[in-house]
Amino acid sequence: MKTISKVLFPLLILSISGCTTSNDVSSYKKLHDKLVAEVDFHTGLFVFPEDANNGTPKDFYYKTVPDLFTGSFVFYLVMEYDEENFASEIDRLSKIKQHFYIDDPNVELIDATKTIIHDEANNAFVTIDRDNRYEYALYNENNREIAYISNQLEPWNHTKINSKHIIKNFNIPEDIDDGNHSYNMYYYYTIDKNGLEVGFYCDE
Repeated sequence: MKTISKVLFPLLILSISGCTTSNDVSSYKKLHDKLVAEVDFHTGLFVFPEDANNGTPKDFYYKTVPDLFTGSFVFYLVMEYDEENFASEIDRLSKIKQHFYIDDPNVELIDATKTIIHDEANNAFVTIDRDNRYEYALYNENNREIAYISNQLEPWNHTKINSKHIIKNFNIPEDIDDGNHSYNMYYYYTIDKNGLEVGFYCDE
């Protein structure tokens, strides 16, 4: 569960300076857990493995750029697996889902589950493709490689993600489209009683 820490405004201003990057894969677990707990990074990083111990890391990149309102975040891991662990990881990815139970007086009661999208044309499992936020896993059956990508608001050309792993348009089924050919598994979008679109984040 993400928590919001209350800080004094002057301290907040002082904290917004520069960006932080890392390509040290030995810090993967620590950075993964830090980002999951980060309130400004609107994702649970469900596509990412909890650690990098079940295969061979081939590439890793982490970047955060603070902002007064919503910062940008990039998390990127490329893993090569043996046959057994590759099959196990594909199975894990295929079963990712997020349940929503929303009891809010401004909307009708919501009891629903959103699932990860398997975009077979792109060999991808997608959790986010909306509002300049992307999160997905690309798999290559020939070399049993999986690239895990999460990018919130950072221009692609400002990242060190391999260009072959950058996809900006996924095949999103119409029946689960969140609107305008977009999708975010971590948010449930609906219309409130005033006719306005509202989104509920999974931690709310």
